[in-house]
Amino acid sequence: MFARMLFTGALLFSATQAHAAGDTAPSDKFYLGGGAGQAVYHSDTLDDIDDIEGANVDERDAAYTLFGGYRFNPNFSMEVAYVNLGEATGKVSGVGQVASFEVDGVSASLLGRLPIDGGLSVIGRIGAIKWDSEAKLLNDKEKDNGTDPIFGGGLEYSNQSLFARAEYTRYMLDVDSGSSDEDVDIDLWSLSAGMYF
Repeated sequence: MFARMLFTGALLFSATQAHAAGDTAPSDKFYLGGGAGQAVYHSDTLDDIDDIEGANVDERDAAYTLFGGYRFNPNFSMEVAYVNLGEATGKVSGVGQVASFEVDGVSASLLGRLPIDGGLSVIGRIGAIKWDSEAKLLNDKEKDNGTDPIFGGGLEYSNQSLFARAEYTRYMLDVDSGSSDEDVDIDLWSLSAGMYF
C-alpha cells in the first residue's frame, strides 16, 4: 500500500512538472541511477503454504535496484541493472518461519519513451534477467539460477541533467522446484532517480 501511494505521488509530481519544462529530452548520454520499492511474489507453492491451517505467507518485501545505461536518442536507451527482489516468507503459528524464497540478479533491457509534454514521457521496458534464487523449507536449502524475460512500464520525467521514474516491472522466472519447473512471477513497484553525464 505504501509503495503504491509513493507511486501515485510520483505520477502527480511528474505531471505538474511537465508543464513547466521545455524541450528537455536528452540524447547521446550515459546515466547512472538507483531505486527502491516493493516486490510481490506469485507462485503455486506460496499459495499451497498459505492454504495450510495456521500458516501465513508474506509475499511482499522491500526491493532495490542500481542501474546504468546509455540513452542514444530521445526515445530509446539500453540499460543494465542489479536488482535485489527481497524474499517471500511462510510462517506457521507456534513454529515461526518455515519457508522462504529470495531472488536477485542482473538484467539488461531496452527502454522506449513516448513523450507526452515537456520532460514527461511514458516508458516501456523489455529485456531479460540472469537471476539467482535461494529457497528454504525447514532445514532444507536449495539454490537455482536462470535467465528469463522481464517487461514493464511507467512514467519518467527528465531534463538534461536528471531524471525520475515511477515504474512497474514484472519478472517471469522459470524455477526448478525439484520434480518439475514452476513459474514464479515477481511484480516490482518502484521509484527511481538518476543523473546523465
